[in-house]
Amino acid sequence: MTLTGCIAAGAGAVAGDAAVSPSDEAIEYVRTHDLEPYIGRAIERGDVVRGMSKEDVRFVKGEPRRVEEEDGQTVWFYGTVTQKTRFYFEDGKLVDII
Repeated sequence: MTLTGCIAAGAGAVAGDAAVSPSDEAIEYVRTHDLEPYIGRAIERGDVVRGMSKEDVRFVKGEPRRVEEEDGQTVWFYGTVTQKTRFYFEDGKLVDII
């Protein structure tokens, strides 16, 4: 029974070690910008979520490969030719990711 507890504790320690801590830059960005809490948490994780500003997305993803205007939306392209991700903005806010 004690052995099982040790194994579980060991597994927990490994899983805890795999957690990614936010970078100092991400923490500073979140601290110095007026963000919705869910957006701040996403930035600290290195994720992109709907509602982010273009500045927020640029902070997380870097400069887009290409920018286009499409049906009143601004579209930012990331990735490769065969595996691209498109970020759609309306009024400066991220509204969709495809």
